Amino acid sequence: MVKTRFIFVVDDDDAVRDSVGTLLEAHGFPVRSFASGEEFLRSNFQDRTACLLVDYHMPEMTGIDLLDELKRRGFTYPSILITGLTDATIQKRADAAGVLEVLRKPTQHKVILDAVRHALSTRSDAHCQPA
Repeated sequence: MVKTRFIFVVDDDDAVRDSVGTLLEAHGFPVRSFASGEEFLRSNFQDRTACLLVDYHMPEMTGIDLLDELKRRGFTYPSILITGLTDATIQKRADAAGVLEVLRKPTQHKVILDAVRHALSTRSDAHCQPA
């Protein structure tokens, strides 16, 4: 039996997390959302992840810190970083972490959908195509 792979949205902003999750679900993607990197790490969903869409600026653990911790645990995923503020340092850290795309908030729906489709196309075992 093939396990469903999810798009995980990790963002401390309830409105952004809900809006992105609703957008992706409306286009047939299986989504799970988390308010922090720590919450995602506690979820034990790592083996069911098709891709991650993570906020950079979160309390306790940034999106890049989350990706670094996942890599340390042996998990790597196609990842999209979303942030309200970006600079050369964030871009450099994102590149080093293997982030596929950095999106600036607010982001148009089409840009988010295109980024997710691109991320999923990099995984041969994603099993996360929209219905």
